[in-house]
Amino acid sequence: MRKWIVIGGLAIVGFGVLLFVISQPEEDSIEYHRKRYIAEYQGWVWEQELANKVRKVVGQKPRWHTNTNRMEHHERALIRLGYLDERTVIVSNCLPDKVRATVYKAATNWLNGPGLLRVEVRETNKVKIVATTRDVPGLEEAARKADVPESEK
Repeated sequence: MRKWIVIGGLAIVGFGVLLFVISQPEEDSIEYHRKRYIAEYQGWVWEQELANKVRKVVGQKPRWHTNTNRMEHHERALIRLGYLDERTVIVSNCLPDKVRATVYKAATNWLNGPGLLRVEVRETNKVKIVATTRDVPGLEEAARKADVPESEK
């Protein structure tokens, strides 16, 4: 009798482990990289907020470091898998920071979740946009409209 109870318990545990393994996303799937990207983003922000609180207490200026290698790994995978897209817009009529701010403002209209948009100024006249494939065309258009000279608006 005891033997059957032990075998039954092991079968239940084995079945639970099997269900857990089956429910995990594949390591090279959009779902896996999206979850990991968001987790890395949230962890990075939390680490930076904590570090800046310590800096404030000891009398130093708050700052953000750019060691985001783990996030970039998952971002590159999401681009490769077609979930994210990357575009670079050449800015010639206004400051790239203004275009960057306009893109973030436009994104608040349809962005779904944290960390799915990154806009950075490259060199002196380039703005790089990384967002979901369906959002990039609209964000690129917003960047181009922001760069139109005031006389043409």
